[in-house]
Formats: sequence, C-alpha cells, structure tokens
Amino acid sequence: MKTTRQLLTIAGVLLLSASSVLAQGKSKDPKDPKEPKDPPAHAGPNENASDNAKAVQLLLKGFKEKRDKVINDRKALIDQLKTASGDERQRILDELRADQKARSDEERALAKEIRDELKKLRDARKNGGG
Repeated sequence: MKTTRQLLTIAGVLLLSASSVLAQGKSKDPKDPKEPKDPPAHAGPNENASDNAKAVQLLLKGFKEKRDKVINDRKALIDQLKTASGDERQRILDELRADQKARSDEERALAKEIRDELKKLRDARKNGGG
C-alpha cells in the first residue's frame, strides 16, 4: 500500500511539473502541416493490468483533463489581455501572476513531501527496517 502511495505521489509531482511547463507552451496551429500529429489516445490498461497500472492510468486521465482546463483558461485570459484597457489589463496580469505563483507553491510543497518521504524510506532502510 505504501508503494502505491509513493508511486502515485511521484507521478503527481511529475504531472504537476509538466502541467506548468505545458501551460506556458506556445499554442499549436492545428492547420500547420509542419506540426506533428498527436499520437492516438491510449485507451488505458487492459482488463489484465494490475491495480497500480489502473490507478496510474486514472491519475493520468485526470491530469490531462485538468491540464486542458488550465491551458484553455490561460489562453482565454491571454486573449482578453490583448483587447483589455489599462485597469482591466492590470487585473488580468495580476490574475495570471497569482495563478503561476499558486502552481509554483503547490509544486514546491509536493516536492518537499516527496523528499521527506524518500528521506524516511532511506532512514528506515539504514536502520534495518526496510
């Protein structure tokens, strides 16, 4: 059970860090022939997959949905920013900065949690408990 939690925690940190990078990426033009096509979506683990594999696939699906929402919300704010007046522009910029800071703080907290958990595991292994 601890291993499952650790795997999910590590996957979560990786997904969160990837989301901030992806949320800041440039938007792709779907009509641009130079852009590679997205690979077909994987249907998930088959019926013979382990519970861990199913849990990771479920976590990935949730991440993809949240990532798409964050990207779309950010794009909408940036589009509003293009046509905004002075005060509205400042409000939108403040909102974008606050979102970025919140994501950064969340990543740091999760990374610290993982580091602490790994330290506990190393200490337990050193003391013969692992």
